[in-house]
Amino acid sequence: MNTRNAGQIAIVLTVIVLAVSAVAEVPQVINYQGRLTDAVGGGPVTGTLSIRFGIYGQAEDGDWLWEEHHQKTEGNGIEVTGGLFSVILGSIDSIPDSVFNGQDRWLEISVEGVEPIVPRTRFTCVPYAYYAAQADTSDVALTVADDAITSAQVLNGSVELIDIAQSGAGDGQVPKWNDISGEWEPEDDLSGGSSGWSDDGSVVRLETSDDSVGIGTANPAEKLHVDGNILVTGKATIGPGNINTGVGAFVAGQSNTASGDSSSIGGGSYNTASGKSSTVSGGHRNDAAGDISTIGGGFGNSVDYGSTIAGGAHNSIERFRSTVGGGIWNSIDAHDATIAGGTGNTVRNDYGTGSAHAAAIGGGRSNEVAGDYGVICGGDSNSVLGNYSSILGGYGDTISLTAHHSYLFGIRSTLTQDSTFMVDMPHIRFGDETDGYEFPSEKGTAGQVMATDGAGQLGWTDGASSQSEVIDRGHYVDPGFSEVTVAFNETFGAPPTVVVTIVYTGSGAPPGRPLAVSNVTTTSFKVHSFSSYIEQFDWIAIGD
Repeated sequence: MNTRNAGQIAIVLTVIVLAVSAVAEVPQVINYQGRLTDAVGGGPVTGTLSIRFGIYGQAEDGDWLWEEHHQKTEGNGIEVTGGLFSVILGSIDSIPDSVFNGQDRWLEISVEGVEPIVPRTRFTCVPYAYYAAQADTSDVALTVADDAITSAQVLNGSVELIDIAQSGAGDGQVPKWNDISGEWEPEDDLSGGSSGWSDDGSVVRLETSDDSVGIGTANPAEKLHVDGNILVTGKATIGPGNINTGVGAFVAGQSNTASGDSSSIGGGSYNTASGKSSTVSGGHRNDAAGDISTIGGGFGNSVDYGSTIAGGAHNSIERFRSTVGGGIWNSIDAHDATIAGGTGNTVRNDYGTGSAHAAAIGGGRSNEVAGDYGVICGGDSNSVLGNYSSILGGYGDTISLTAHHSYLFGIRSTLTQDSTFMVDMPHIRFGDETDGYEFPSEKGTAGQVMATDGAGQLGWTDGASSQSEVIDRGHYVDPGFSEVTVAFNETFGAPPTVVVTIVYTGSGAPPGRPLAVSNVTTTSFKVHSFSSYIEQFDWIAIGD
């Protein structure tokens, strides 16, 4: 059978005209029918044949736009009966919409793998119903396939407000995107119906400088009014001229600088918080340079690591964990020290005997402490250089480097002896000013004793003029006693006065009240020991 002669093939081309409803898509197939005759004798052909179909954009030559092979070896050969056959083009490989785009197209046929039949057959207008699937232009369309019209098919500026349906929107509402539903939905216009905001790309701002922003309120009292809580997860800078370079830092006020991470300046001007987690609450020109340091306010104060200055002016701390409560020109150069206030007071460790650790000054003026745990309660120009020593107050008193564990009450007095309680005052009273007793201000002579005149005065008297004398004495031994009764060497007409003169203790006896005398009779007295270290003592009895 020879199929090369085009004249021996009668072709009937019929584009499928299926019943397409108003919502159906254009099918991507073409119904093709033809008649095939034998080259010898011209009789009709009967049998199953392999036939290739191709669609081209030229009458000859060129590349195919679509092709399909019906192979009898693959079970999809074409049945020919009495020369007639019918085939659905696109039943194996769908014909793309782009094949019929308004340009001329030709069909090429090859039977049983021999040379194609020439000439190619030109499609007539009916197959171009394919092109309606993606029409270039349409004055009237009964139906449009779902998702067929995209932004590329809509002319810019051609959609007017009248073309947009209300879609359930109420008066004054605007379309807003809903991520949950994945659709545009009508919502209230919270901008107030005016232009209001302007988006410059990286900046969103109010278009009018006179406008205010209210969050949680319809009547903002300031440029920004928030009625509710505010959460800021980064650092915050409030006020003009402030510099905030610390991580998680906060600065308010004017011309302040917070450079320490997690540092904070609450207000004031020209303050600096350079230490980590340091704080300046306010004031002017204060400097929290140490980590975890704090300045409450004031002027010109500076503080180091972990220390605190509550306020005042020109106070400074150069060591750790110390505190200045206020005042002016007070300074601490020691750890764990305190100056409550005053003027020009100093705690420092430059004398070599101690570090002034945990020293304290209550106030006053120009006082200084250099000994460990030293204390000056107040006064003026007092100095404690010894460790564990204290000055109550006064003026110009000094506890020297050699006087540890000592106490001084005086005026321009100096204490140099260790473990000493020294009172150097012109008037020393016990009791109130009316009924109390005042010690004499002058020194007594040898052998004199102090006696009261019965009118609130103590004075020196000669011992020989007194009718009292030592009438008995003794030595008692009893290691570790707590209370003991001691008998006199004789019996007296009246109970004498008993005085313990010398106490003997064992090793390591603690300080304090060693003995107490009680229950004195004409024949005996009792002694109570406050320490188990006391082993023996001497006593005397004084009487007429």
